[in-house]
Amino acid sequence: MKNWLRYSLLIVLGFLIILTISLQITYSYMKNNINTSLNEANIKNDNCVKVTYKENSKIISLTNSYPMKDELGLSMEPYEFSLNNTCDVKLGLSIYLLTLSDNELEDKVIKYGIKDLSTGEIIKIEKLENSKDGKNDFSIDQDMNQLNLDLNGKMVQNIYNIYNINLKELINKNYALYLWISDEIDSSNVINKNVNVFLYIKVKNEENKNECSNQKIAECIPHNANIIDNLYYHDGIKDNYLEDNSELEALDNSYRYSNINPHNYICFNSDDKPCPNSNLYRIIGFFPNESGEYETKIIKADYATTTELGLDASNDSINEYYWNNEKIEKSYYNIWKDSNLNIEKLNGYYLNNYLEEKWRNMIVDHPFQISGIPINKVEEANAFEIYNYEIGNNKITVDNMSDYSLEDVTYNSKIGLMYISDYMYAASPKYWIYNELNIDNNWLYNNNWEYTITRFVEENHYNEVAAIALDGDISSILVSSLAKVRPVFYLNNNVKLVNGDGTISNPYIITE
Repeated sequence: MKNWLRYSLLIVLGFLIILTISLQITYSYMKNNINTSLNEANIKNDNCVKVTYKENSKIISLTNSYPMKDELGLSMEPYEFSLNNTCDVKLGLSIYLLTLSDNELEDKVIKYGIKDLSTGEIIKIEKLENSKDGKNDFSIDQDMNQLNLDLNGKMVQNIYNIYNINLKELINKNYALYLWISDEIDSSNVINKNVNVFLYIKVKNEENKNECSNQKIAECIPHNANIIDNLYYHDGIKDNYLEDNSELEALDNSYRYSNINPHNYICFNSDDKPCPNSNLYRIIGFFPNESGEYETKIIKADYATTTELGLDASNDSINEYYWNNEKIEKSYYNIWKDSNLNIEKLNGYYLNNYLEEKWRNMIVDHPFQISGIPINKVEEANAFEIYNYEIGNNKITVDNMSDYSLEDVTYNSKIGLMYISDYMYAASPKYWIYNELNIDNNWLYNNNWEYTITRFVEENHYNEVAAIALDGDISSILVSSLAKVRPVFYLNNNVKLVNGDGTISNPYIITE
């Protein structure tokens, strides 16, 4: 998993806010108040950075239905704060939540959400115990002395690094922090229980290093994965930000973006500033090729339109397409290499007519594994098992399917579609083990029927493929149905990052 940096030089902002979750729940009525105790240290300066807390956020009152679902937790009054960098240098900040040894509930029942108030985006929803271990960031005596002073002798149980920020020079950022008790715990177990959670912010004497300007994007971003939220290294080694499901990683040494809204936006096929919405793509992850070099795999952020793919076979410009509407000789017409969508649309019109030559040259020919998966496995398998059937050790080969050709199993092309496993691994890691996906924690979910590249292998399903359904589940769909499409492809290893931070308002800008 990620090897977290141990920062050696850290300047403590000297700010501590106590968030006390006092749960007093009866059988007929449940009420929760989060009391925020503030003193004159409401505003603290560390030369350059000023942290300000809204006065009306001293108390966050959460009433009724406690414990609660994420949607309700995010509707409660948040704790708002602003970070203002008054200097002309970029600085790194780390936000921590600390739990105490005398808490009466386990950390695993606490959930939090962080909202960027400047964009309105919920940038993170997570269980507290799944966040990065921050204890090593407090190893310096100066840190611990300040921490002990602010805690008035209370003992810290755990320290969680919930978010890292690089604050640009002379800029102000506003955030909202939501805290609630997970609905996974029964309400009878939280009656008259108290939990103390401390919010702590550290300012470093330098920015969090993720400066990849003029460097290869497929090398630099994975190298800095330890300071990039929601980018997971799939090597199967357990780390603190996962529960007990590190064994469900793909084990392919890939780096994949997961969770609700990672900063993985990238501008493609346009040099316009700002990047047009139709040219916004998102990075699925970084994957090693046969030479061991990483390639960047990206997908269109929104569905392809007739501008990019041309009209569908019915000449009805509704921005939906057939996977395949022609029956081929061997009677299977869910073979990707023979599909209309592949030949005519993605590797035809989109590649040769829509993409400009400069951008087309950034895309590499890549082997797409297209042998398929048994339909019953979709209903009962976790993310790792799906990955193995599509791409890994359990994939179908020409050796065990006599009527398959090599191109029926592995198809080299520039443009494809996402795998089912791409979609499953885009969810929050806790949902890799669930059969029913949680669409609120999956950035690849786009709220419509959408084709994947994966076929079903049984003879009685020769005309069906896997799709993302309207409700976010993985379902079967006839290849002659109309559905949404998002092109997927791999950038060559020489593509460099010019600037950007991966947010929708400031996507990565690339060049060769």
